[in-house]
Amino acid sequence: MRQAKRNYILGAGEQLVETVLPPPKAPRKNSPYLPDEARARLSPRASSAVITLRQAPPEALPGGEAVAALTLHPQYLSKSAFPSDLLNDVGLRAIGSKPDHIKPDKVARKSEPRDEATSTLFVAGSMQAFDAFATRLQGSISGFSSRVQEELAAVEDFRAVTPEDRLSPMDSDARQGLLECVLHARSKTLDSTVVRDFAEYARLLGLNIDRDHELFASGLCFLAVSGDEAAIQKLAYFSFLRRIRPMPRMRPLLPTKVARATTGMRIQLPDSDPIDSGIVAAVFDAPLPNDHAMHRWVEEKEYGVTPYTDEDERLHGLCVSSAATFGPLDNVQVGSPVFSIHHHGVLGEDPDNSGYHAALKTIQEQVAANDYQLINLSFGPDEAMLDDDVNAFTAVLDELLSDGKRLAFVAVGNSGDLDDDLQLNRVQPPSDAVNAISVGASDSRQANWQRAYYSCVGPGRLGCRVKPDVVAFGGSLDEPFGCIGPGAQPERYNTAGTSFASPAAMRTAGMVLATMGDQLTITGLRALLLHNSKLENRERREVGHGLVQTDIESLLTSDDHEVKVLFQGNLTAGKYVRHEIPMPPDLQGMVELEATLCYASRVDPDFPASYVQAGIETIFRPNADKFGVIIQEDGTKRDSQTVKSEPLFNQGGVYGEADERKDAHLWDTVLKATKNKRATSYKNPCIELHYNRRDAGQPTAGTNQPEIPYALVLTIRCKAVNDLYDRVRTRYGANLRVLTPKIEIPVRI
Repeated sequence: MRQAKRNYILGAGEQLVETVLPPPKAPRKNSPYLPDEARARLSPRASSAVITLRQAPPEALPGGEAVAALTLHPQYLSKSAFPSDLLNDVGLRAIGSKPDHIKPDKVARKSEPRDEATSTLFVAGSMQAFDAFATRLQGSISGFSSRVQEELAAVEDFRAVTPEDRLSPMDSDARQGLLECVLHARSKTLDSTVVRDFAEYARLLGLNIDRDHELFASGLCFLAVSGDEAAIQKLAYFSFLRRIRPMPRMRPLLPTKVARATTGMRIQLPDSDPIDSGIVAAVFDAPLPNDHAMHRWVEEKEYGVTPYTDEDERLHGLCVSSAATFGPLDNVQVGSPVFSIHHHGVLGEDPDNSGYHAALKTIQEQVAANDYQLINLSFGPDEAMLDDDVNAFTAVLDELLSDGKRLAFVAVGNSGDLDDDLQLNRVQPPSDAVNAISVGASDSRQANWQRAYYSCVGPGRLGCRVKPDVVAFGGSLDEPFGCIGPGAQPERYNTAGTSFASPAAMRTAGMVLATMGDQLTITGLRALLLHNSKLENRERREVGHGLVQTDIESLLTSDDHEVKVLFQGNLTAGKYVRHEIPMPPDLQGMVELEATLCYASRVDPDFPASYVQAGIETIFRPNADKFGVIIQEDGTKRDSQTVKSEPLFNQGGVYGEADERKDAHLWDTVLKATKNKRATSYKNPCIELHYNRRDAGQPTAGTNQPEIPYALVLTIRCKAVNDLYDRVRTRYGANLRVLTPKIEIPVRI
């Protein structure tokens, strides 16, 4: 039974924020190699790399520049350990990276070397620079400055990038089909000459290249190429070419094992406008059928694609917009339309996959040109995401979402029943986007719901490892997802798939946005949805942070023994910002603190090992009267003047494997955790946030760094205190304010 008094979420948490001094820095770690030992290790490797690099034809070296691979020792993964001075000293520059796993020759710790996560940098420079580097390594270590000597010790391996490295595994037929070439190149800079030189080299080899639909995303350019297999092999010598792979084909729009059919049950559509016509959501999908009954709420944008021949695929776009407008149908009952929809029909028959880049370019242009706050994508490439490469779809989408002004909901794909050992069931692009909410499917709307068998699983990529973010009801054989069928007097159409879970989740987000108005930022909306998702005892790898909460009142309110508080705003690079946790004194028993932190970040798709540019270090200080201990360089300890901290967003249970990067959670755009402590363990608790920024994996300097939008949601829960909400309002009322709904919260949406 609902309580008579509604305890709405408390906002303006940013009034409890202050800038503080940074904590003491940890001492520098010991290096695994002595400087001269590092020089001796690298000298033959650099000489061998030069010999291999000289095998490329001059036409394959734009501006006379070659590319080599520099692998860092696993101990040197932080941005402060990036070998900037070494690269500058020898005339090389980093143009990309990839995550890697190696077993180093030596480690600084007492244990034996083991396989560990690290990064491999792709470094470019003239052949003269590579020659000079190899020559200097043959001489005395004194030829390098002390700082460069330290960075030489951070290099575990150095080798040439070969044509074999650039060619993805594929059979002969695939090599003779349409291929996607990924270049290290940026638009509107000098790097654009790389694309010109690549096109000239491809034409010299007799290959066809499509520059009309070329796509740029940060430091990568994606191009379609086709031609003779032998010529493709020679094309792989081009130094700034990162990857040649088969052109991605769009995934099947519907799972093959789910029955789909009209039911003969006539739908009674509502005679009402959207709850908030000021919100316009974008749906990109297959075109709507010629005859449908959703014109009042959905405006179609056409792009001249060839309609699908399969009837169910032709109805996919209609079902997606139906789910976004009405949610899953209860028998023939229809929910209230929440917002207006612009339906962009970008998908159609594409037998040679040539429409992939065209569809993506349309999405890029339309999102950039319109003020959509909400976007849904229920399609993408038919492939599991890869850690060492970023798909064009993911790169473009993350770039569009990086300012935090719009939120995309993306279906994770319907290959969840494929081989788990080979990770063929992993989330599909672009649902690995770190700035989007990726949505999997549950099989039921009952309390005993589970992941639908077809729904793809995590983990995601570095930058947002928990994928899917959430699940929503997507339908099953026993409990199908009901949609509006075609025709002016439509019948219920039964289907299932993550394609419909995603727009249904977007509809819930739209209802929250319509209810709260401008009191909620887009990043605040994202944090609130994830904070209230229910995982319970299910596997995070399968369902992310859990099931989307569709009860809007429960999402926005608290029980008497708990309180929800929202902090939202922007963070400035380099500053430490303390967020006071509004916890009254004299609480009894156990106190549960649930926290969710979200932010939007620019990305570097050419550096998937350091994909997100923004990272937030979180420091949880539960008791202002307890101070920490500092371990000095000689191993001795001394008392600190800084309040003791302890982990809060410790992602060890999320990332799991022992070889996972230890700093991964510091660069994760979504963090969620729960902490249970005795009330006596708290005194003036706080969470400090420190926004770090890197660019292309390197530390950035100066004050002209972009701010990032962030949101922090806290739920403080103490079952022994049945008036906690009122106590917090009384004690912190001068700072916090109640976020009251702008409209009446509906019982059902």
